[in-house]
Amino acid sequence: MATNELKILPANFNDGIDKFFLDDPIVLIKILDDENWTAFKTLGIMEIDKNFSVENEYAEFKAGIPQRTKAKDVISTKTFFEGKIKSVQPETIALLTNSIIEKGTADTKVFMGSEIPTQVFIAIILQGETHDGKQVELRIRKAVLASDSVKIGLGGKDYASLDFKAEVLVDEDPLVSNFDWNVLGEVATTADITTSSKDITVTSAIGITEGMLVYGAGIPAGAVVTGIASLVVTLDQAATATATDAAVKFVTAENILKSDVVYWVFES
Repeated sequence: MATNELKILPANFNDGIDKFFLDDPIVLIKILDDENWTAFKTLGIMEIDKNFSVENEYAEFKAGIPQRTKAKDVISTKTFFEGKIKSVQPETIALLTNSIIEKGTADTKVFMGSEIPTQVFIAIILQGETHDGKQVELRIRKAVLASDSVKIGLGGKDYASLDFKAEVLVDEDPLVSNFDWNVLGEVATTADITTSSKDITVTSAIGITEGMLVYGAGIPAGAVVTGIASLVVTLDQAATATATDAAVKFVTAENILKSDVVYWVFES
């Protein structure tokens, strides 16, 4: 009998409360394709009733009288992340309403007009913990704000909050957007890289195979492994920079496609 492709093991299930997810996780974001954003920053604390949802559309094959479903295949899917953010500052308002910030000497203004600015794409981290104190993160590689309406609490007995809804997108180059994040089945090592050379010398070649995509500083986008001789890995494109002991990653195109939307990280 074969094991399931999802690798879900019965030994990892338990009926205690240790794995209960606690309320009010932190939300961190990074705006993609903006050189000012080199790290994730805290957007705010998320209230209860936060949601991560996947909407699937299916094609069904039915047979017999009465008809019974024989097969069911996913033909399209949409993923959303939504909730309420406890944070009111110019940057939060500008992000959620797609508005422009103008900083002055005495104050900061956020302008909304009839012309809509260019939409920004963001990466998101939802950071919380379980009942036993272990950290849990939901990492969304690429998203765009998708609120039909934005409601801002302007007063009351509780802290103000803002509606937050993002549609999760496919990141076609996830190791370019966030190199430190992981993809399924990646092989991570270090390498010496020389400008204009197709050969790189890796610290370990275990797990590297021909046809794998290669990522790292000085490695051209879309570079592929064409040969391996001991610790020397040959690429189909020449390096664009020289680096010593630089971090590099190798991954198959198939595994990129299986992990290019979101992933969870559970502390051991």
